[in-house]
Amino acid sequence: FYTYSFSITEGRGHLLVITCPSPTLTSPKTPSSNSRTRREPSRDSATFAFSREPEGRPSPLSRESPRSTTSRRSADTSRSEMERNHFISFLLLRLLLSLITSTWFVPDELFQSAEPAHSLIFGSGHLSWEWTRGLRSPLHALILSIPLYMIKMISFDTPFTVFYLPRLLHSTLFLLSDIAFSSLTYRFLPTQKARNIVLCMYASNWFINYCSPRTLGNSLETCFTLLSLTQYPFTSRECSSKCKSVPLCIFLATLSIILRPTSALLWIVLGLRLLWIAPDPLSLVFSRVLPSMLPTLFISTLLDSWWYGRWLSSLYEFLSFNVLEGGSVHFGVHPLYWYFVDGLPAVFTLSLIPILYGAFGRLSSRPPNVILSACLFYLLVHTFLPHKEHRFILPIVPLLLLYSSPLFVHPSKLSSFLFNLTIVTNIVLTLYMSLIHQRGPFAIGQSILSRSTPSDSLLILAPCYSLPGHSFFHSSIGDIYALDCSPPLNGSTILDEADAFHSDPIGWVERKGRSLDVYSFIVVYEKMWRVLEETLGDTFAPCHKEFHAHFLVSSRQDHYIILLCKVMS
Repeated sequence: FYTYSFSITEGRGHLLVITCPSPTLTSPKTPSSNSRTRREPSRDSATFAFSREPEGRPSPLSRESPRSTTSRRSADTSRSEMERNHFISFLLLRLLLSLITSTWFVPDELFQSAEPAHSLIFGSGHLSWEWTRGLRSPLHALILSIPLYMIKMISFDTPFTVFYLPRLLHSTLFLLSDIAFSSLTYRFLPTQKARNIVLCMYASNWFINYCSPRTLGNSLETCFTLLSLTQYPFTSRECSSKCKSVPLCIFLATLSIILRPTSALLWIVLGLRLLWIAPDPLSLVFSRVLPSMLPTLFISTLLDSWWYGRWLSSLYEFLSFNVLEGGSVHFGVHPLYWYFVDGLPAVFTLSLIPILYGAFGRLSSRPPNVILSACLFYLLVHTFLPHKEHRFILPIVPLLLLYSSPLFVHPSKLSSFLFNLTIVTNIVLTLYMSLIHQRGPFAIGQSILSRSTPSDSLLILAPCYSLPGHSFFHSSIGDIYALDCSPPLNGSTILDEADAFHSDPIGWVERKGRSLDVYSFIVVYEKMWRVLEETLGDTFAPCHKEFHAHFLVSSRQDHYIILLCKVMS
C-alpha cells in the first residue's frame, strides 16, 4: 500500500501522496531548497486543522524576513494544497491498515477496550481482573461503544461489523494525530524539504503503523498528546498572545492522562516550562489551567464511579497499584537498560540514527528543546519502572521523529542511502508485522467462526489471553473459557490457573475429567497437542492447523496453533 519511488535526476521520492525529498547530491532549484534565495516562512498553527496566524503576522518561531502579501498568499496556497495531500494520504493509509491488519499484538488491544465495550452494549464479554480492581478508566470503552450501540439499534451487529467498526473508529481518531503531527512540522521546521523528510519518517514508521489501527489505549493516548501540543504555547510571545488555547491544551492533555496515567510524565516537563515562560504564572494556573483540568477530572471520577458501582478514581487506583504497591512486577520485570538496548532500537530501527543526530548534534536550529526534555524525562522514569513494553513509549515516537531531518537536509551519498534504506526497512516491517507475525489468533478465530453455532462453546488451553474474546466472535459462539492468570493480589503463593496447567498439562486435564466434554472446540499450540494427544485423543481431534509466528515471544507458544473439534460419537 506504499508507493515509494526514488529518482537521482529529480531528487524526489514519494510515499503515497507525501513528497519525500531523498537527500541526493543534487536537488531541484526551488524557493524552498535554494538557501541563497528567499526562505519559506514557518507559520504557526494553533488548531487541530491548520489555521494560521492573522494575515501579515509572522510566526514567533520564524526567523525569515517579512515577505510581500503576494508571496505570502502564494505560500499559503501551496501549503493548503500540501495539507490536503497529507490529509488524503494519511486517510487512505489509516483506513487501509485498519482493514488489512490481521495479527495479534498484546491482549490489551481487545481486553482493555473493545471487550468491555462489547460487554456494556451486548452483555457478553470478559472483564479482566483490572476491571474488578478499578485500575482502568471506562473512557476508552465508552468511546468504542458508540459504533457498537449504533449497529445494535439497526440490527446490523455481525461478527465482522462488531470487530471492524471499533478499529475504523480508532483509525479515524488516529488520523487526527496525523493532522496534528503535520501541523507541528509546519510550526517547528523551517523548510518544506525538512517537513517532507520528517513526514516520510513518520508515515513509514512501522511501529506507528502497527499500533494505529489497534484499539489500544496507547494509540488514543498518542492522539490526545499530539492534539494537545498543537494548542501548547512554546514561546513567551505565544504564551502572551495565545493563552486562549491553553484550556483546550490542558483538556486534551488531561484526557491522555485519564487514559494512561503515565502520560502525566510528559506534562510535568511541559507544564513547568509553560509556567516559566508565562508572564503571570499564577493567573495562568487559576484562570486557564485549573478551570479546564479540574472539571475534566471530576467528570472522569463520576464515570469511574458509575462504571464500577462505587466511588473511586481509576487514576488513583492505577498509581496506587503500579507505583505504591509495585503491582506491575506481576507482568514481568525488565532490566534498567531495556529501553536503550531493545525498546528504542526496535521501535525506531534505522531512524534512530538521524534522530540522535538531530537531537544532540551541533545544529543552528531544531524543534524546541522542551519537547526533547519531556521525552527524555518520560523515558527516564519508565526506565526505573520494573515492567516495560514497547507500546509504553508510543506517545514519544512521533515527538522524537520531529528531530530526524537535519542529517538528510544537507545531502551526501551516505545519507541518501541511509534515508532510502530506513524507509524501505520500515515498509517491510509494517507489512510483516501487520500480516504475518503472530497471525495465529485471528486466523484460528476465523476458522472457529466458520464452524461454530451460538450453542457451541470454546476452551482455550494456551497462555492467558492468547485468543480474542466476544468482541471478535460476538454471538457466533456461546461460552468461551480461557485459563485465568490473575495476579495474587492477596499475597498468595498459589499458582494461577495458566501456570498450573503449563506446569502439568496432563494432570490438569485428568483432574478436569469428563467436564471437558461439554466444549465443542479446544485451541492449543501444536507442541501442547503433542503432549495431550493421548489424553484428549478419544474425544477431540485436530480439524484445523494455522501458522502463528516465525519468532516466538514466549516459551509457551509454538509456531502453529491447532483447533481441536469434538469427535462425534
